[in-house]
Amino acid sequence: MASKISKADLFALTIPAERVTLRISNAAAVSGTFTTAITTAHRLPSLQLHQCTRNKWTASTYSSIHWSAFYRSFKKRKLTSQLRLQKFSNGWLPVGRIRHRINPDFPDSCPSCWGRNETSDHIMRCRDHRRAELHYSQLDDLDDHLSKTNTPQSLATAIIKGITGWYRNPNYQIPIPRYDRISSNTVLRKALTDQNAIGWGRMYSGQISQDFQTVHNVDRPQGSHDRHANAATLSDWASKLITLFFDQVEDQWKLRNEALHGRDRAENSLFHRAILQAKATRLYAYSGNLRALDRPILSQPLTTILDLPNISLEAWISQTEVTLLRCISDANDDHVQTNTIDDYFLRRRDG
Repeated sequence: MASKISKADLFALTIPAERVTLRISNAAAVSGTFTTAITTAHRLPSLQLHQCTRNKWTASTYSSIHWSAFYRSFKKRKLTSQLRLQKFSNGWLPVGRIRHRINPDFPDSCPSCWGRNETSDHIMRCRDHRRAELHYSQLDDLDDHLSKTNTPQSLATAIIKGITGWYRNPNYQIPIPRYDRISSNTVLRKALTDQNAIGWGRMYSGQISQDFQTVHNVDRPQGSHDRHANAATLSDWASKLITLFFDQVEDQWKLRNEALHGRDRAENSLFHRAILQAKATRLYAYSGNLRALDRPILSQPLTTILDLPNISLEAWISQTEVTLLRCISDANDDHVQTNTIDDYFLRRRDG
């Protein structure tokens, strides 16, 4: 008879080790962070659909983007920077267009160049003198960065040309170089074609063609290849380039906000006062729509109101605005005439 084995002895038996790799349907390997990997894979189809719809991409254009380099650069940034860059990429930053849509009292213009309908793309394309100077200095920084990272000259020239062309025309498409039989440039042609489809302005959002990295890896000096280099090492050039673009967006956004809010607390106070005074002036423009009994609301001279300190002026506006709009609404309701025009003329009686 076989001897009985206790449960404790059974679990104490050693099982031969076997390496197992768990993969999701999209071939993404699941490591120790399986919760994050599964959640990301679950949300990826809807995210891809949103990105393709918003940016007018095809599925092949989406798959041509170097997403691994994007995430490597993105996750290294502070949370506040991540949120700002996500808003920039999706057009959610509080620029003139968004602020005006939320509150019509805010102008939709750019605070630097006063161009109408300020969008997120305008942040990197503003023609204001200070903003343009920063843009050209950023181009020089980009050129230096490409040189220090041993970027092939053909690729570096194409990137600078693409960014410069987009600055002048948001729909810029770089001319694809002709096929070179002597030194094959097939990968570079494919990279430029993909970036034309992605959009050169999308490089500021970290969305660059993954073939840019391929061109760089292929053209590295002979002997610099590391046989044991992993995917993260090979995509290091792309992630560093994306980091530079992210930093440039942050610098332009900071300069833009200085024009809106001021460079320090004193300038901020002056800008805020100008907005309050403009709002008070608009409220006084409604005086002609008030009934005679309601006009004492604006009995004080406008100059007296405009001379109030910021705190008092803000309190006066918050109280007066609600009352004023209610009075105007009541005046309109009281003056609605339901009679026809014939009721205002005497009718002659027969006989």
